[in-house]
Amino acid sequence: MKRALPFAAVLPAAWFLLSPAASAQCATLGTPGSTGCGLGATSAPVISCGGTPSVGNGSFVVTATIACVSSPPLLLVGTCLPAPVSVPGPFGTNGFCGPSGGGCLAYVGPSFFLAIPGIPTGGGFSFSLGIPNDPSLLGATVCVQEANLCILFVGQCVGVSHALSITVL
Repeated sequence: MKRALPFAAVLPAAWFLLSPAASAQCATLGTPGSTGCGLGATSAPVISCGGTPSVGNGSFVVTATIACVSSPPLLLVGTCLPAPVSVPGPFGTNGFCGPSGGGCLAYVGPSFFLAIPGIPTGGGFSFSLGIPNDPSLLGATVCVQEANLCILFVGQCVGVSHALSITVL
């Protein structure tokens, strides 16, 4: 039987592959609650940094608040797109949650390194992104965006957050 590698074993390789940058340590891309997509124009999931993304911070996390009853969410980790890309759903520019839903925007891609499952916390979820004590990671940048399925009484729809550009200090 093949054993899955723990995220802690894969993450150092992902951080190493990222290009250095000198931007803000945890910059918001888009408008929290409004860009991404959700049940309505202002109900997209919201993510934020929990702590400082610094070399050796093994407890660095990204937290998420999700406005619907959600399936276990995933945090997509990868490169930052130069500009967000609109992802039309079955409802066209209104995305995946019905005619009143907000349109979906993708900020992460085209390369994805990880999809980290969320851990339930009081009122939301957290995603562990512990940063190894490796000075070569200084200045590395990664983009993250949360994705989940909202469980509705008539089915499911896609919820996607705005994004964060995280630079290791």
